[in-house]
Amino acid sequence: MQLIRTIPNSDLYESAVVRSRIVGNVAVTMADFGFTAAELGNALLATIGVHLGGINFLSTGHAPTVVLGIPISAGAYIVLANNVDIQRLQFIRNSAIDSNVTIQLHWDTDGTSE
Repeated sequence: MQLIRTIPNSDLYESAVVRSRIVGNVAVTMADFGFTAAELGNALLATIGVHLGGINFLSTGHAPTVVLGIPISAGAYIVLANNVDIQRLQFIRNSAIDSNVTIQLHWDTDGTSE
């Protein structure tokens, strides 16, 4: 079953910045991806894509582990729509294979989506 959920005013958000990195057996944060505090502070949505091996993530500020976290399998992506959760994201691989994770942040660059 596929879950489809709409995000209010998402048409007003613009893709703003993208980063990618390898996620291995040590938890990594959004800062480890190279996002600045200003970029994270403006984020309204984050699209997270997973390539190669799967990952686990948490948006609580706690580090995920191989057995603790929300899994995303290789080839899948999610959209997260909460600035606090986006800033707290942490990732770790959930298998023997490192993953390449791409994160694209979206924000309201013209101030109309409030």
